[in-house]
Amino acid sequence: MTCYKSKSKIYSYLLKSGYPGFNLEILEHCAKSVVISRKQYYLDKLNPFYNILKLAGSCLGFKYSEETRTLMSVNNTKEKHPFFGKKHTEVYKAKILLNSKTAFPVEIINIKTGKVKSFRSYVDAASFLNVSVWIIRSKKKTQKLYSDQYLIFTKK
Repeated sequence: MTCYKSKSKIYSYLLKSGYPGFNLEILEHCAKSVVISRKQYYLDKLNPFYNILKLAGSCLGFKYSEETRTLMSVNNTKEKHPFFGKKHTEVYKAKILLNSKTAFPVEIINIKTGKVKSFRSYVDAASFLNVSVWIIRSKKKTQKLYSDQYLIFTKK
């Protein structure tokens, strides 16, 4: 993952002052598995002036120019997008759901028939009833029936 800015602080300073004003030092040798955490340690400890990003291994906080954002938008529309025309397999969708940290199990009871149906997430429950996720959340929270027939609650 790389984040570049053509007129960054360090780039501007190098153009102005040249390389003699800078030096490169290895602060620590470490295993690949801890590089990000060690980099974060030094970012926090030294608070280097020339670092644009404050979170090691992330572009969080980086601001793309308006020109760059427009270019990225144009280059990722419709058939230019790498996932255009493709679909996730059902197996892949199941893996995503199983690994989701935001999926909340839900049960729906049909009070007319007494049948209970379990769902892995609000999204699955909403799809089953052909409604929005917000309706599922709202009815679960208020414990009011949906369509005078379905009671929605969190699976225990």
